[in-house]
Amino acid sequence: TIKGVFINDSGPGHRLLVMPVDESTTVTKGTIQIGTRLVTTVLVPTKSTKNLVPVVPKTVKTPGNDIWSNRSRQLPAVFRMLIKNVKHEDELHFCITYVQELSTLRGTYNVWIPMRIPESMFLPGQSIKDVVSITCHINTGTKHCEWGGSSIPLRCIYQDESRITVEVDHNQPWDRD
Repeated sequence: TIKGVFINDSGPGHRLLVMPVDESTTVTKGTIQIGTRLVTTVLVPTKSTKNLVPVVPKTVKTPGNDIWSNRSRQLPAVFRMLIKNVKHEDELHFCITYVQELSTLRGTYNVWIPMRIPESMFLPGQSIKDVVSITCHINTGTKHCEWGGSSIPLRCIYQDESRITVEVDHNQPWDRD
């Protein structure tokens, strides 16, 4: 689960939340809350989408560099969520929950959470660790398990014989701010 809060300082309009994902990732839930308004996703089985006709969105001209839509078209796997009618200075609270097959590297399982957030999305003096929170629920299937973080400091909030839950430790420095 990845959570974050952003302030829209780009004036009123439509916004697109983009999260790069691995090819084996399934987003199970996505929500964006703006005040009392809630935008949410629905998980639909692939076989139920066979007869759907894709809707080709109209091209919307936006002033400046539209980093969210232009660059995301070049990524191989991307989760997108459109948020319509966002007002200037609205706070957008997002929560994305997903499952992904763990990759292995030198005999250990690894969770990769790709993230690229434009500097313009942060308030002055903020960094990524000020606006993003990550929680990982890992079903290990064995009681002989160790965990750790490489680029983001983690802390264990739950562990039993076959399950571990870790989250970002915001009290520790990050390798990348």
